[in-house]
Amino acid sequence: MKIAILILAHKNQSQLQRLINHLKSDFDIYVHIDSNSHMDISPERNVVLVERSPVYWGSYNHIIAIIRLLKRTHEKCYDRYIFISGQDIPLKPNSSIVAFFMNNPDAQFIEAEKLPRRSWASHDGGLDRISLYYPNKKLHKTIYTWLIDNLFRVIRKLQRSFPILKRDLYYSYWGGGASFNLTGDCVEYILSYLNNNKQYLRSFRYTRCADEIFFQTIIMNSPYASKVIQNGLRYVDFDTGPEYPRTLREDDYGKLIRSDALFARKFDATIDNIIIENIYSYVSMPDRIKSISKG
Repeated sequence: MKIAILILAHKNQSQLQRLINHLKSDFDIYVHIDSNSHMDISPERNVVLVERSPVYWGSYNHIIAIIRLLKRTHEKCYDRYIFISGQDIPLKPNSSIVAFFMNNPDAQFIEAEKLPRRSWASHDGGLDRISLYYPNKKLHKTIYTWLIDNLFRVIRKLQRSFPILKRDLYYSYWGGGASFNLTGDCVEYILSYLNNNKQYLRSFRYTRCADEIFFQTIIMNSPYASKVIQNGLRYVDFDTGPEYPRTLREDDYGKLIRSDALFARKFDATIDNIIIENIYSYVSMPDRIKSISKG
């Protein structure tokens, strides 16, 4: 089975390099690094650095970067496409990840809940993310970006007061976590759909955090909807804090190794490197020692 790992990264170069080094023996790796970042990696036989572009958190550019990754990987027609961030770490050995997808060859593993989504209540169940207008956020604030931000804030206030000013929503929208694990034919369908329906991509300009809606909506309005397993196969903690999602730390170790997820996020070596060391050590253990460790 040919599996591609797609990584969107923006910080912690040594942490990213360790992730790549761990995965590259069994997978082809494609990396998009935010052009605002000073990070760099060295291309290898099966490690490809995709052309950089700016990625501002929650903006339309985030979607564009993922599409760049998909287009580049699709040139080699993989059986499975796994999208992670540079702050993810696998919770299972590479061999177990391969075996999992070999045992589930047709399933599309992605969180996808019809909008409005109850857990996104603060944004009208997610619909405000796409019906209201948001600027493409800039990494460095200037007077110009301050003025743009405030202009859009006024526009959104008017839209909330006068719903007729909201953007028209033409689709049955779905949303969930941004990570996905898709089959090659599903990715081919997504790229073909985007090529033939250019208005769909344009409709996501000036949205906020819509990378968690964009791909779900295409898939759940396609023939692949019946193959979707509502599971992104990621351990993410949105409940504990102090960050949302939580930056995982040493005291999360027990929950992580008992999880059925294939990957976890997010980790930050500048906050807690011990948990990173421990997880990589765990996934490298023989299975018999793992069972003792879990106990």
